[in-house]
Amino acid sequence: MKSYFAYIFSSYMIVIISMVIPSWLQLAFNKIKKNKKMMKKRSRRTITVSIAIISLGLLFYFFVQTFSDNLLFFRSPSKLIKLNFPQGYIFRVGVW
Repeated sequence: MKSYFAYIFSSYMIVIISMVIPSWLQLAFNKIKKNKKMMKKRSRRTITVSIAIISLGLLFYFFVQTFSDNLLFFRSPSKLIKLNFPQGYIFRVGVW
C-alpha cells in the first residue's frame, strides 16, 4: 500500500504534466519554425514525434503509479486457494 503522500504527488504530477506538455510542444514548434531553413522536414517530424512519445510515456507512468493500488483485479477461486492473503485483505473474486 502506498503512502498518502505518494498518491497525492502522483495525482498532481499527472495534472501538471498534462498542462505543461502543450506549452513544451509549442516552444518546440516555434524553435523548429525559426530553424526551418536549417532543419529538414524529416528532422522536424522526428523531434515532434519524440517529444510526443516522451510526454505520453510520462503521463502513462504517473497514471499507472497513481492508480495501481486502486484498480480492482479479479482472481479465480483456484488461484485464491494457492495464494496466502493476510487476514482482512479485501479483493474481488471473479471468473472470465
